[in-house]
Amino acid sequence: MALLHAKTAAGRQEIEDRGRRLPAALRSILLMVDGHRDDTELRGLFEGLRAPPDALEQLAAQGLIEVIGGSAEMTPLRGISTGREQDPALYQQLYDAMSEAVRRHLGLKGYFMQLKIERCTDALALERLCPELLAAVGKARSPALAQRWWQETQSAVLNAGDEESRVQDDHDDTDTPGWDAINAALAPLYAGQEPRHFGTALPYTLGGQDPLDGISVYWADAPVPHWHYITYGFSELYAKESSDADVSGYGFELTFRLAAEAGEHAGSTPPVWPMNLLQNLARYVFSSGNVFEDGHHLNANGPIALETDTRLCHLAFVADPQLPARDTTNGHLQFLQLVGLTDEEMEAVKRWSTRGVLQALQPAMPLWISDLHRGNLLEDPALAAQVQAGSEREGSSTGMLFIETLDWRQEAGVTTLVLGAGQVASVCELLPLRLRHGKSLELVSRERQWEFVPAGRGEGGDVSADSARWALDEAGLQALAGVRAERGIYPAAVALRIEVVPTYLRDAKGEVIRQIG
Repeated sequence: MALLHAKTAAGRQEIEDRGRRLPAALRSILLMVDGHRDDTELRGLFEGLRAPPDALEQLAAQGLIEVIGGSAEMTPLRGISTGREQDPALYQQLYDAMSEAVRRHLGLKGYFMQLKIERCTDALALERLCPELLAAVGKARSPALAQRWWQETQSAVLNAGDEESRVQDDHDDTDTPGWDAINAALAPLYAGQEPRHFGTALPYTLGGQDPLDGISVYWADAPVPHWHYITYGFSELYAKESSDADVSGYGFELTFRLAAEAGEHAGSTPPVWPMNLLQNLARYVFSSGNVFEDGHHLNANGPIALETDTRLCHLAFVADPQLPARDTTNGHLQFLQLVGLTDEEMEAVKRWSTRGVLQALQPAMPLWISDLHRGNLLEDPALAAQVQAGSEREGSSTGMLFIETLDWRQEAGVTTLVLGAGQVASVCELLPLRLRHGKSLELVSRERQWEFVPAGRGEGGDVSADSARWALDEAGLQALAGVRAERGIYPAAVALRIEVVPTYLRDAKGEVIRQIG
């Protein structure tokens, strides 16, 4: 019997505050433990998340997860058609239940299963197909969900004479409450408009490359013609699986507004590249367990639209101005909008804050619509002065940077911090703006975390395999001026040096299209 694990109170607290500074792989497994995935399914995720073979045992030893039971074997429906093999009412009931299970849980992957259902000519044939359907649903979603479907179907069939038991409340019994909540948020904004929805052909759980279940795209005429992209998949779209009742999945969905090109209209096909961008961000979240929040930002290491000459090379995250956060059946959900920024605008964000700069720029960038053809908005003296005043008044609020390359090694008492050339400029510029104001700066990659903290006197650090904390003094901050975005090793302090390695920009196929450093 496979074991079922759930997060303990300590495990839920760790998700909220990262107090134990778990290695990224262990944290990802902790996020996946939800009381529904059994240990066999969880261990199947280890390789992709680079988790150790004893990840569950490590989490249990720290009191972060606990065994809550076992997943009972799912047995096929037996005997329900006895004496009713040719009953058209029973056939229709089984046909409807099984077809709906294919539609909701298997999607395009269930095409051949649906063909098998169509070939069944009586209730007995459908009953004999149930074990195969149960196995498919268990693999595509989870054994727990498949078992629940089996129990509900069995109950409905055995109580077919009770009319009330066969009437389903569309709201209470829907298997897509999270999906419905996103649609409900969009309905008032785009009343009467059918979105362009781009689904995922092969689900991520079955080895597909795209973590998101889909992306919808709407057309808007005001305040300027633009496309509005909304993701489906960061939150829990189907039955509640995580143990955190207060938050739906990762707690957010991403949105993006793109200014329309000349000649584009509501009947045009929306550009595809934003969908690739959103899926790339989803891969980062799903593989690392790190989430985005209002106020975060990142360096795209080049144009946000590959193979264009746009000056927008950075992304900021801000609450979508037209989609307020909402509480859903599966927990709280926030809509975070991506906003493309230029190098100069991102430097201003680092010196002040994401929200402060975006609020200042909003008159020139309504609804924070990203226009690939625009220039630097801070060339407007009035906007530049407003941003400068905010920075002087409040200092920098950027406490965390997501970076692609982050590694370190220790030799003869000296620690070498390895950074990518595409990120080193941001790190070196932001450190003085944080540490000189008594604030720390955390660097986060898929696998590791490094935190710089201000040092009163001297410098030094606490370094382990997956996380590090380094106190940097004024001399160290001044030494950062000599670190360049070029391959090499640069001294940063007495016991710390920074090695800069090339950053490789890749296209959607993973092929290198540009090298930095």
